[in-house]
Amino acid sequence: SRRQPLTPTTISCNQLIAEFKLLISASLPDSITLETQVANSTPPIFVDPGLFDDALVNLALNSRDAMPHGGLLSIQVEALSIDSPVRYDERVPSGDYVQFRISDNGIGFDQQAVVRAFEPFYTTKHTGEGSGLGLSMVYGFVKQSSGYIRILAAPDSGSEIQILLPIAKAPVPDLSVQFEQPLAQLPITDNKLVLLVEDNPDVRSVVRAQLIEMGLVVIETGSGDEGLDLLDSIANLAGVVTDVVLPGKANGIRVAEHTLATHLHAFVVMMTGYSESVTQQGSNFTLIQKPFDKSVLHHAIVQAKLQLDVDR
Repeated sequence: SRRQPLTPTTISCNQLIAEFKLLISASLPDSITLETQVANSTPPIFVDPGLFDDALVNLALNSRDAMPHGGLLSIQVEALSIDSPVRYDERVPSGDYVQFRISDNGIGFDQQAVVRAFEPFYTTKHTGEGSGLGLSMVYGFVKQSSGYIRILAAPDSGSEIQILLPIAKAPVPDLSVQFEQPLAQLPITDNKLVLLVEDNPDVRSVVRAQLIEMGLVVIETGSGDEGLDLLDSIANLAGVVTDVVLPGKANGIRVAEHTLATHLHAFVVMMTGYSESVTQQGSNFTLIQKPFDKSVLHHAIVQAKLQLDVDR
């Protein structure tokens, strides 16, 4: 769970929550109700909005997994002034903050899990159900953003994760309505079918939701080998979005090369969470670094499609 480079900006909390709701909506079952509330006059914060979206999605997916029979996922946002010592993961100095409270009524945490939850690779899930990096990534993001975090939970009593982030020094207008508008039309005509190849189910769920929000139709798989089979069986594809490192014999590079060989008009966008040295061989394809937000993926698809048109 390495430290990610941040690109912070001053952004309103309404805007952040609006984008988060778009990202998570397709990943929650009907049995889970999502409630969000941003208190009036909540000040803006200075964070990397894409990475904060990823952090909130990680927390929401953990809550989803903790409520296999359904329940309530709540996100409450409000300003908080601290003038006496308060303990989160460490002592919080006096100052003005914005507090994010992410709560659910799922199975909760036992005491050991509360203590170890932010450790890389620690997980209470069964083998193959989670990497144990989700909460560690959230913790890393919060600390890089000069924030604080704590868990309030007990077994069978649900859980609440509280995040404190310092307010921005300069206010910004509330632009949340922008997220209700569709993205600029992709340079794709009648064919909207896209193959998504990603082995991490949580990441795949988020990327699938982003693609659907762009008006695309998604077929997905978790392995490169199955991706190759789908490429051979599908007659017409608009494009492929694939991870570089995949389980099985075929990695993302092979999937990308096979796409260009079998679907001449299909764009290819590759995703990676590794350093550039690991992905040198994929440098001929449009490559984006995880984690990313919807606008980055949208731009990559446009770039890949335009490049494909130039090459033809």
